Amino acid sequence: MGKRVSVKRAKMPVLQLGKLRHGSEGQCKFGFFIPFIGLLVLGLGSLLIHKKGSSANTTVFAYIIGWFFVGGMFTLLAAGGHKRKIIKRYPRSKVMGSSYSDVRQQMNSVCRLLDIKKVPDTFIIDSQQLAAIVRGISSSYLVISNKLLEMLSERERQALFAVLLGHVRMHTVSWRTIISTTQEMNPLLKLLCLPYVLGATIASGYLEASHLTADRVALLLLGGDYHLLTTALIKVMSLTSESVDQAKAAQLEAYLGQQGMQARAEDVERAYILNQMIREIPGLRDRIENLTTTPSEDKFQEQLAIMQARI
Repeated sequence: MGKRVSVKRAKMPVLQLGKLRHGSEGQCKFGFFIPFIGLLVLGLGSLLIHKKGSSANTTVFAYIIGWFFVGGMFTLLAAGGHKRKIIKRYPRSKVMGSSYSDVRQQMNSVCRLLDIKKVPDTFIIDSQQLAAIVRGISSSYLVISNKLLEMLSERERQALFAVLLGHVRMHTVSWRTIISTTQEMNPLLKLLCLPYVLGATIASGYLEASHLTADRVALLLLGGDYHLLTTALIKVMSLTSESVDQAKAAQLEAYLGQQGMQARAEDVERAYILNQMIREIPGLRDRIENLTTTPSEDKFQEQLAIMQARI
């Protein structure tokens, strides 16, 4: 018998996606800890001001520490409750088996290219509300409405998954979940979790800053096609934003899908709607500028070459 010859597989080039992280992320994260630093200073100050052995100083410090733990516990419970509500309200929405096989294939492909070891749970909900979110504390999951998917082309779906999984790869999801959870709390729960609510309020800019990072990762997956990603971004945000009605969203879709220059009166109106939308929706202008300037950066071109080699 002939000698068995082992063939070594070529190793995939390693991405260094940390180079694409937007600088404002770190600033926003620091803002989250400002209320905690203030409370700790207050607690330590009470220990120094009161006489040694006084019960008052110990009580104040104990209350502050207790507030940290109680607020953190309720914040985590509230964050975890979102996924339980999705499963309870939409029991057959999870992508598994033969359901939404095209979605599963696209997800697997993106996760492989981004070195995401475990494909996040994905829920395609039967809802009239157009939505596409990524959440999770210990593990990430995606929630997308089937109505939104129906309105997107195959390439636009790919762009949407690239952005959502870009958040997963860059580990922004847990921070985004905590901030979003505190914003959705009722007044009583906000009082119990006040240090976390204050921290999330100061760091609320992280929601937009993390989008800039995820968009850069998505741009890699799309081969630097910023026109496709910008078009998909505007389309998704016009459909999911409460400030843009469905009639305007339809006009924008028609306008973005046109080829070449147009000189019709309705195109002037559509361009006006687009400019108005860019002004009104928070963060949209920054995201568009980020997508148009990133491809010219050397660090992006370096990672793009690695991504193309992996593909």
